[in-house]
Amino acid sequence: DTILPAINIVTPVNNSNTSNINIDVNYTVSDLNLQSCWYTNNSGINNHTLANCGTNITGMTWLEGINNVTVYANDSVNNINSSSVRFIVDTILPAINIVTPVNNSNTSNINIDVNYTVSDLNLQACWWTNSSGLSNKSITCGTNITGQTWLEGINNITIYANDSANNVNSSSVTFNVDSIAPNITLISPVNGSNFNVNSVGFNISASENVTYCGLSID
Repeated sequence: DTILPAINIVTPVNNSNTSNINIDVNYTVSDLNLQSCWYTNNSGINNHTLANCGTNITGMTWLEGINNVTVYANDSVNNINSSSVRFIVDTILPAINIVTPVNNSNTSNINIDVNYTVSDLNLQACWWTNSSGLSNKSITCGTNITGQTWLEGINNITIYANDSANNVNSSSVTFNVDSIAPNITLISPVNGSNFNVNSVGFNISASENVTYCGLSID
C-alpha cells in the first residue's frame, strides 16, 4: 500500500473570514486501509484525535484572529496525508460615529456636510441612507458626505460600515434644516406717524414660531 489517504478540508474556505467563533471544519477522507485521523490548530504541537475518521470538527471555540487548522489521516501501513485551512475569526463590529452635525440640532445650511469616523482591522464597505434604509448610497469609507442638498425640515441620516466577516455597525443623526427666514410685519405704529407721548408700544406679527425678536431704534 503506497497510496496516501485522500483528505480534503471542504469548509471553511481557505483564507476566508467569519464572525462565527464556533464554525465547523468539514472535511472528506478516504482510503482502502484508513486507520486514524486527528487535527491540530497550533502547528502540530497539540494533536486532537478524531474518533471516527470523517467526523467533522464541531463544537470548537476558535481564537479571535487567524486560525490555522490541519487535519491528518493515516492508513494501516502509516501512509500519512493532511489538509490545511487558514481562516480569520472576526466578531468585532466596525467602530463608526457621526461627528457633525450634532444630533437633534438645527441649521440653515441645506448643504451641510455629514462628518464621521470609522475604523476596523478588516474594514470592507460603507454606505449611507436618508430614507430609513429604503435607498442606500455607497461611499468610500472615511469620506464624509458632502455636496448633498438636504430636505427642508427633519433629516434622518444613517451611515453603515461592514467588515470582511460581514459584521455591520451604524451611526445615525437627526437634524432640522430651516433655510427660510421668518416673515415679520410691523403692525403698529404706522410708518411716519407722530406721538405726543414718550412711551410707544410696538406690535409685530411673524410667519412662524420665532425664538428671538429684537428692536433697534436709531
